[in-house]
Amino acid sequence: MPQSKNKDTVQSKWFYGWVIVAVSFITLTVAFGIRLSFSVFFVALIDEFGWSRADTALIFSISMLVFAATSTFAGISLDRWGARKMFGIGAAFLAFGLLLSSQIQSLWQLALVYGGIASLGITILGLGLIATLIARWFRRRRGLAIGIAFAGTGVGTFFITPWVEYLVSVSGWRVAYILLAGLSLAIIPLIVRFLRINPADMQLLPDGDSSLTETEQLAKPSESWKLSRVIRTRAFWLLLLSAFGAIGPVRLLTVHQLAIMIDAGFTRPYAAQMIGFSGAITAIAFILL
Repeated sequence: MPQSKNKDTVQSKWFYGWVIVAVSFITLTVAFGIRLSFSVFFVALIDEFGWSRADTALIFSISMLVFAATSTFAGISLDRWGARKMFGIGAAFLAFGLLLSSQIQSLWQLALVYGGIASLGITILGLGLIATLIARWFRRRRGLAIGIAFAGTGVGTFFITPWVEYLVSVSGWRVAYILLAGLSLAIIPLIVRFLRINPADMQLLPDGDSSLTETEQLAKPSESWKLSRVIRTRAFWLLLLSAFGAIGPVRLLTVHQLAIMIDAGFTRPYAAQMIGFSGAITAIAFILL
C-alpha cells in the first residue's frame, strides 16, 4: 500500500502526456512553419521562372486538395499503424518532397513533388491527427494540451518564415528547400523515440489518473458513432461548413500575403517579419483562447 501511494504521487507530478504535447508542438512548428512559408517561395519562383501568380498559386491549391482527399485515410491509418510510424512517414514524405522541390525546372514538376508528395507529408503531420493523438492522452485538460500543441503552428510561422526569406535572399530558394528537408528529417528521431498513440501502451490513464472506471469507458467507445452515422448528422456538416468558411479565406491570403506587401512598397525581410509576427499572435491565441 505505501508503494502504491508513492507511485500515484509521482505520477500526479509528472505525466507522460506532456511529452506527447511537446513532441506534437515541435512537429507542428516544423510542418506548419514550412507550409506557411510558401508565400516566400511563391515570390522567388515567380521572379526566377516568370510564371504568373495565378499559375504559381495553383501549387498551393493542389496541396490543399491533397489534404482534403487524404485526411480521412490518414486518420484511419493512424488508428491502424500508430503515432510513431504514421508521423515518421509523414515527416519523411515532407522531407522527400522538399528535396525534390529544390531540383524542379517546371511548374508541373513543382505541382507533383510539392503539391503532391510534400503536401501528403504535411497532411499526415496536420492538426487533425495531432488533435486525435492528444485527445487520447487528456480528458480534463484536453483543451489546454491541444492549444499548446497547436501553438506550434504560430511559432513555426514566427521563426521559419523570416528564416526562409533570409535563406532565399542569401543562398537561393533551392538551398532553402534543401535545408527545410533536413529540418523535416531532424524531427523523425523525436517522433519515433517519444510518441505513443495510447496511454495504455505505457500502462497509464488519461491525465495521469488512477481510476480504472475511466479506462474502461475509454476502452469501449460507443459503437453508434461510426463514420457512417456521423456523416448523416446535421452537426457534422455545420462544423465542416464553419471550418471551410474560416480556414478557406485564411489559406487564400497565405499564398499572396508576401507578394501583396511587396507590391505595397515594403521590403521582403520586413514583410516576412510581419508574417512571422502574425504567427506569434496565433500561438498566443491558441493557448489563451
